[in-house]
Amino acid sequence: YTFSFALAKIAHGNTIHLVGGIHYDIVNQTISKSITIEGETGAIIDLNGSGRAFSVSAYQVTIKNVQIINGFIDGSGGAISWSGSYGSLINNTFIR
Repeated sequence: YTFSFALAKIAHGNTIHLVGGIHYDIVNQTISKSITIEGETGAIIDLNGSGRAFSVSAYQVTIKNVQIINGFIDGSGGAISWSGSYGSLINNTFIR
């Protein structure tokens, strides 16, 4: 399954697990549900300079154990744009 497919099908309160490895397909995804995105060891999102990984608008979103690299966007939020409340970033790495 793709990340987009999992995001469309996931219910509020559930977790999307990213397997270890490089993910090139997670670009400009809108998170509008209260979910957790959790990376396994070695989970990397490579944006390849083509945007940000996530725009978070939901309440209580958690993103943890993910390395996000090569994000770029004019303005703020090169990796993540966050307007939701009570969210958490846990043990993530951001590298341009």
